[in-house]
Amino acid sequence: PCTEKDYERVLAKLLEEPWKADQSPWEALVVKNYLKEGSPGPKTLIIFRCDHVLADGYSLLGLVRNAFECPFVIPEACRSMPPVSIWEWIHCSLRMPFDVANTILLTIWKANLAKRDKSADAICSITSPIPVETIKTLKRHFKVSFAAVTQFIVQGALGRALRSVGKDVPDWLSTSFILPLPNHPEGMCIHASPMAAHFACEGDPSIRLQQTHEEIRKLTLPFTAMSYVYFLYMLGYLPVVIRKWITLGGSEKGPDYVMTHFPVASSKEYLDGLEVLDVLPSLSSIGSIGMTVASGGVNNQQRFTFFMDRNLFESEEAVSRISYFMQEELHTLLQEIV
Repeated sequence: PCTEKDYERVLAKLLEEPWKADQSPWEALVVKNYLKEGSPGPKTLIIFRCDHVLADGYSLLGLVRNAFECPFVIPEACRSMPPVSIWEWIHCSLRMPFDVANTILLTIWKANLAKRDKSADAICSITSPIPVETIKTLKRHFKVSFAAVTQFIVQGALGRALRSVGKDVPDWLSTSFILPLPNHPEGMCIHASPMAAHFACEGDPSIRLQQTHEEIRKLTLPFTAMSYVYFLYMLGYLPVVIRKWITLGGSEKGPDYVMTHFPVASSKEYLDGLEVLDVLPSLSSIGSIGMTVASGGVNNQQRFTFFMDRNLFESEEAVSRISYFMQEELHTLLQEIV
């Protein structure tokens, strides 16, 4: 039998396995007798591994829909780009260097968390299911975005982990996250842009949540998102050696972690007549970045997968309890609306 803890150990090793030049970018592993926590009887676990450079989350979702002939109903992929006047385009062009410079500085700034030590094994930790409605309740109460709530509880969990080992919690931690672009063209592609920001780990929960919301709101404005996209387009004209140097340079110095969200299916899904009980996206790290966070789910149940260096907080125990710290942070925020 394979338990969830066994899966976490195997997943950590799979995420560190490099892709070889002559290797297929798609791999699948079927695990029988998987024992899912809280569910009676053995299940079947399908581990699907792919090179993320080929497709973003929505493209991979489309692949699953076609391969297994299941609907996987999700919210609208992304809002449409609002009309932009000529003056707004001029404003965007003038502002582009400042927006790009800010993102680059956050990416290469010295990280507060420990970097990835390739000589030591990594650790994976998966949270218990979080009802999407719980996050939406917090979103409506505090009048913030869904992304702000999820970012807040992850950031707070990191602060709790640092405090648990007696370390000073920094004023902020930097993160790079993936911003879906409007009007996804479907098919296999990357229709998203990496962005970088820093968020607070300490302070009054409601104030910190509003600050997180405002920071994300600024980054998702058409001007900011498009500025960075155009910068990446221009970067594409540079020789591969220079592009690789810029990319790896950022991953060696910062940010503290990378975070991405895959769409959560809003209903029960079935493969060949069998109910899909969980969808658990995960993400490997780049360079020396010490942690990645990926989330996704099915039937309006969202789960987060942490991939971390075991010395991220200079304490393996704190690393292994990160899911617990996240649940604590969510509970604290819920207490604010009682």
